[in-house]
Amino acid sequence: MRHMSVQDRARIAQRHIAKTAIDLVCDAYEVSPTLVLAAGRSQAHISLARQVAIYIAHVVGQLNLTQLSEEFNRDRSTVSHACHIVEDRRDSILFDKQMSFLEKEYDRQLMELYRNWLSESSYYKSQITNTG
Repeated sequence: MRHMSVQDRARIAQRHIAKTAIDLVCDAYEVSPTLVLAAGRSQAHISLARQVAIYIAHVVGQLNLTQLSEEFNRDRSTVSHACHIVEDRRDSILFDKQMSFLEKEYDRQLMELYRNWLSESSYYKSQITNTG
């Protein structure tokens, strides 16, 4: 069994954190993940979905701007701009409530993902201990 490096594990976690945000926001905005991740400019509703996914992956998922730029195939300054746009839109009570709902749901999904990682990690550790 190949042991993964810390960097490999961190990269996998980063990918899952971003993918969870993308999937959640795409479901909420009824937009395809392919469109959200597509290169170039998009229609306004697709751009907003991307910006929201970036924002919650940053604020709740704790991905930094460099990690977000890698996962969303965007320049670091574009990722920073997305976070500012969403933060500014939160002045709207309705948008803020929608964001709060998405953040809570995203946090719940990340906790579930984390619990699964822990149980898988425990399983693999027990297999290594039992065969060693």
